[in-house]
Amino acid sequence: MNQEFVIKIGKYKGKTVKWVMYNDRRYFEWAKANAPSMFEPYQPQGKPSLSDTNPVGKPVYEEPPEVADESGDSWTNPSIFYQLAQKALRERGDL
Repeated sequence: MNQEFVIKIGKYKGKTVKWVMYNDRRYFEWAKANAPSMFEPYQPQGKPSLSDTNPVGKPVYEEPPEVADESGDSWTNPSIFYQLAQKALRERGDL
């Protein structure tokens, strides 16, 4: 760990690691245990390479699976409730 490294985040943003070590040892120990990346220089991640299956880098469209039409049997279909109500009214003799 470079003691001259300037901390970029946290309570002591802008202070050097050396300054934090000497002025607030308890915070330094806590941060070292819980946020060790705070004391490391930022290293940007490289872009992911293009895969062999999709060399152009464009999204691949996949057809959705075929779904059977169950609108007559489904309880999510509002007309089923109408049909059940009509049947109940016919059985009672109100329709």
